[in-house]
Amino acid sequence: MSTFSEPASQQFNVFNVTQLTPDSFLESALGLDIVRIAPNSTSEIHRHNASDNLVYILDGTGAVSLDGVVTPIYPRMRILIPRGVAHGFKSSSTELVFVSAQVPPILDEKTGVFDREVTVASGEW
Repeated sequence: MSTFSEPASQQFNVFNVTQLTPDSFLESALGLDIVRIAPNSTSEIHRHNASDNLVYILDGTGAVSLDGVVTPIYPRMRILIPRGVAHGFKSSSTELVFVSAQVPPILDEKTGVFDREVTVASGEW
């Protein structure tokens, strides 16, 4: 059976997240999100202790910090973030938009799991 819906977005720190897999056959296996960060924003540094993450930049530029190493990011760039790696994002003067795929999902509201450990507050890196 096919279904159609328009997923809602949620705000977590500077991350505006639209989860695509809840209430689907992928729900417990894969987190797949569209993430938007407003212009000139800096996220907290955090890590996911149980989830591996792949990020694909769709639009905008900025920087990513991976275990303290800051690297410029741009559209069509793929970023692999293994579990336990502290990371954060900065957007430039335009909105930063990316796809985030996580195994297992970082956020599973049905089980109450939110695999996020903040290590540095927003704007402090």
